[in-house]
Amino acid sequence: MKDATIRYIIAYGGSSSSKSYSVAQSVLIDMMNSGDNTMVMRKVGASIKNSIYKTFVGCSKRFCYKDEQGIKTPIFICQENLIKCTLNDSYISFCGIDDPEKIKGLESYKRLVLEEFSDFEEEDFNQLKLRLRGVIGQQFICMFNPISELHWIKKTIFDREQLIEQPVYIDGITAYEGDKHFKLSREYTSVTSKWTNTSKKLWNDRINDYEDYPADMVIIKSTYLNNFWVNGSPSGTYGNYDRQTISNFDDLKSNNFPYYQIYALGEWGTIKTGGEFLPGFDLNKHVKACTYNSLLPIHISIDNNVLPYITATFFQTVDNKVYQIHEICAEEPNNTATQAAQLAVDYLNDLGYDDIVILYGDATTKAKNTIDDNKLSFFDKYKSVLELSYVVTEKVQSSNPSVSLSGEFVNEILKGTQGIEFCVDPHCTNSINDYVNAKKDENGGMLKKRVRNKLTGQTYEELGHCVDTARYQLVMCFNKQYNQFSNKRKRNKIQEDDMKYFKEIPSNHETIMLVVPIINDKFGYIVASLSDNEVFINDAYVGDFIETEQLNEIASKYNPTIIQVSSLKPDYLFSLRQLIDVIDVIGKKASTISDDKINANLSRINEFKFKFDYDNYPEYSDFVNNLLDYKKGGSNEAITILAYLSEYLLSSK
Repeated sequence: MKDATIRYIIAYGGSSSSKSYSVAQSVLIDMMNSGDNTMVMRKVGASIKNSIYKTFVGCSKRFCYKDEQGIKTPIFICQENLIKCTLNDSYISFCGIDDPEKIKGLESYKRLVLEEFSDFEEEDFNQLKLRLRGVIGQQFICMFNPISELHWIKKTIFDREQLIEQPVYIDGITAYEGDKHFKLSREYTSVTSKWTNTSKKLWNDRINDYEDYPADMVIIKSTYLNNFWVNGSPSGTYGNYDRQTISNFDDLKSNNFPYYQIYALGEWGTIKTGGEFLPGFDLNKHVKACTYNSLLPIHISIDNNVLPYITATFFQTVDNKVYQIHEICAEEPNNTATQAAQLAVDYLNDLGYDDIVILYGDATTKAKNTIDDNKLSFFDKYKSVLELSYVVTEKVQSSNPSVSLSGEFVNEILKGTQGIEFCVDPHCTNSINDYVNAKKDENGGMLKKRVRNKLTGQTYEELGHCVDTARYQLVMCFNKQYNQFSNKRKRNKIQEDDMKYFKEIPSNHETIMLVVPIINDKFGYIVASLSDNEVFINDAYVGDFIETEQLNEIASKYNPTIIQVSSLKPDYLFSLRQLIDVIDVIGKKASTISDDKINANLSRINEFKFKFDYDNYPEYSDFVNNLLDYKKGGSNEAITILAYLSEYLLSSK
């Protein structure tokens, strides 16, 4: 902090590593000595009071002085979102970046502390960098957990800067014990990792020459292993060994490794939050080096949304294997058809490519425009630039494939059920971000969430553009497999486009559970919540018979008011009746569900609502896929279970 050449101090890593407390302590100590002011910010101001402000207040109470009578007087006075130092009138202000008035003038502040830095958008950070000016040695101190390796922080700071590893300890720190002083060993000052960026040369107009600009960034990584109040001090004389926290991390290691990777080890990772459009995409499985093969043609798939960029993804295929070798996300000023196409030509030229180009895209990109005299479509303009250098073969459908159906097809590819392998090169960061984070809407399509650019006021769809280009390419490149997949679904009596989905179940509901025998030597159960004549399918299973203990666990999880058992296994009924919190467990002789009964209940079944993110639940997903495969002479296990439910609902009225 005392080095005026350091503009950025970035503290990241796992939770329980004392990042926030260490920063608070350092800032408070510096305030007493320097008299400099500090602004502490979070993305949302409302979250300040019960988070970072509490940390600073708690830390400030440790600082006081004694008068001649031994009476302690606090050095810091804490008010609402303000901490003042009585020694020199310096202060710390707290606010959110959502308070534009408070962030207009930052010239009076020496430091700007950004808590939960990963919540900030890149545009937020860029604006703050422009506003924190006017005082020599002004600094940013940024703290965060590395929640996603696709985050802009990693792309624009960690991946862009040339980082030099530094020693993880500080030598020569003196500690005092009574009248004696001694040097602390290295382990008392150690962090997990530490880097600086490299020096560079900048042009100086005043001297009309380049001058050396020293490294201006320090990155410090820490984990709970560096926190003596979690892991215990090396000597064992102070600190605390927090068995609960360590046990929690150990549990995460076994049961949720992505969380363990981020919050314990402090490593970049990605956590799925549910409702993904491509739940089958796996970073570990599908992201791998995809190098250009000069013996294979290049496929380019394009999307014409100009914001946030015009998308072009580059593929090569061989033996039912698809390799995404490149992406071009053409931002302003290159987000026009001709400019974006020229970037593609430049890339192909750099490869030394001399084969045909196979071009895919959104069917709507072929629509003629009425603005220019030639009335060329976006697709025509893009293609015409490519044709100046290459022979182009276009593969665009007359109309776009169903978003939900083509999405399911891509998911099946990712799961490995179509005999097609897919991988994407790690440098295709926008594509990977899309594949991981694009969400499904309640109708099975893609959620087109719009965001607003704070500078321009323009709104645009943030995610989904790279997913779209992948869909267009995979559907057309493997059109035979897609048609087989599509026709199979279209022949079925239950259509995915007609299915209804839910995100939340109303609070005023009743839950029932049916345990039923079904055909083909398989077993099934269903858990449904009922509210205002709506039926929400909470859980569903079709497969092998399960242990009674498993069935009890499921019943206890959902706590239904009624359980009806029609299973061939009598021990199910006996065991379920032992659950004290179940109101009623009914045994009923199994009735036969014929095709006629199924058809009679189809209209009611089509009104049942299913989890919109069912792909995230393997057994539930298998049930839905079994349902979608229902047709004459085909699978009928799931539809039979739903028919049992429909018959039960009719009989209970």
